[in-house]
Amino acid sequence: MQPISDVNIAAAALTAQFVLILIVFVATRFVEIEGDEGAVMSIVGGVALIAAAALLFTNQLASLWRPLLPDAHVGLSLKLAFLIAFAADMLLALLLVLATGDSISSPFTPIYFLIPVLALFLRESRARVLAYAGVIVILYTITLIVRTPSTPRLLPSRVAHWIVAISAFALATFIGLYTTPR
Repeated sequence: MQPISDVNIAAAALTAQFVLILIVFVATRFVEIEGDEGAVMSIVGGVALIAAAALLFTNQLASLWRPLLPDAHVGLSLKLAFLIAFAADMLLALLLVLATGDSISSPFTPIYFLIPVLALFLRESRARVLAYAGVIVILYTITLIVRTPSTPRLLPSRVAHWIVAISAFALATFIGLYTTPR
């Protein structure tokens, strides 16, 4: 078995990003978007493009396209590209959840919980995984308590939903952090 290099990790991250974008664009065809659908989808597309571009322009992947553009002096470190991509993905999830309801009713809520898992698999540091998880808990909580025209306020069930979702997420993150080889 060959060792995994930074090029492999960058390529895996770019592949995961494109699959995530594909999932989002297919799923948006089946949900009702609150507000101006064209504007929401333009923002979603722009944020998704930023995430993919950050990964495409890593030093590791730039070596693949740089011979075609020898004067291009672009290349992000893998750490910076991951930070940009994961931040964009968190923003993407937030926008999609808000545009389609809230944390309970939106089909895009699972994207929140996917981000730290991807970060673990792509060998992000424990500190970054924990930071992403913390931001996810905040975003999930905000979109759980936000009130939209399509979501009723059932406080006891929302509290129970939060307890179960965040506890399961914390457990999975803890196990992932301490069982993933470093």
